[in-house]
Amino acid sequence: MTAAQARVALRELVSAHLLEEFRRNRYRCHDLLRAFARRQGKAQRALAQPRAALAIRAIVDGM
Repeated sequence: MTAAQARVALRELVSAHLLEEFRRNRYRCHDLLRAFARRQGKAQRALAQPRAALAIRAIVDGM
């Protein structure tokens, strides 16, 4: 990706309110997107924990 393409992509993300320019040429995720990502991460971890426990139990039982 060229610098010009990156600038266009950043402008599009800002226009879609997914990023915000908090200083000149400095971007961060919009607060709502950050909150959504945090919730998604917690949900994924909650789903992964029982699977991990089952995998460990299967390994230990197979020893």
